Amino acid sequence: MTAISAALASHPGAHLAPRALPTRAERLLLSLTHAVEAAMIRRLQRRACAPVAPGTDAVEDRRTAQALGAVGILPR
Repeated sequence: MTAISAALASHPGAHLAPRALPTRAERLLLSLTHAVEAAMIRRLQRRACAPVAPGTDAVEDRRTAQALGAVGILPR
């Protein structure tokens, strides 16, 4: 054991890594992400309860195929 590691090992709580505190920008991003996720969850829950119009599946399949084709992925 070297002198540096011996000094660290003898310190109480030496096995714990130093705690990094988030900056204001990081806290802002975390709160913004939380708000967006909460809004998306509410929207998905609302849409899950909404009645489905006939023919919606075909329209959705077409939109998905066009989106995949736009990025170069051929649909099945």
